[in-house]
Amino acid sequence: LKVPLVAIIATHGHSDHVTAAFEVQTALGVPFYMHAHDIFFLDRMKVPRSDPPPTVTKTLSDGDILPLGLVVMHTPGHTPGSVTLAGDGVAFVGDLIFADGAVGRTDFSYSRPLDLAASVRKILSLPSQTILYCGHGEPTTVAKERVSHSIDTMEHIE
Repeated sequence: LKVPLVAIIATHGHSDHVTAAFEVQTALGVPFYMHAHDIFFLDRMKVPRSDPPPTVTKTLSDGDILPLGLVVMHTPGHTPGSVTLAGDGVAFVGDLIFADGAVGRTDFSYSRPLDLAASVRKILSLPSQTILYCGHGEPTTVAKERVSHSIDTMEHIE
């Protein structure tokens, strides 16, 4: 595609998702968007290192409408400021949901498993045909993940 980059949008603040943002932001002069609850990750990157953090130009809030018509959905759990970017038949879910029923880790001190469960339910309420673009691995759909998450839930019922 030959379209101009208008912004860098972080689904959450983990370094594997934001480390290159400073270089891209500096080279192209584009804004960097992130939820305020994850800015503390960028502060951790400020220790002397070769990859400085990007500068947050805009903090994201639930319901914000971004370039290309994407709507911000605050989907905490994996991190406090995790967001999903939902558009026409697509959702960029970061590390909230992965294909085949997997979800983002919640073994970090700042993670909240109950928030993650609520966020997954929120995403699975989107239309069935919605394509979910995950932060790692292959895309999936809401319909497939509804089935995967139902099976996972049934396996935990005694």
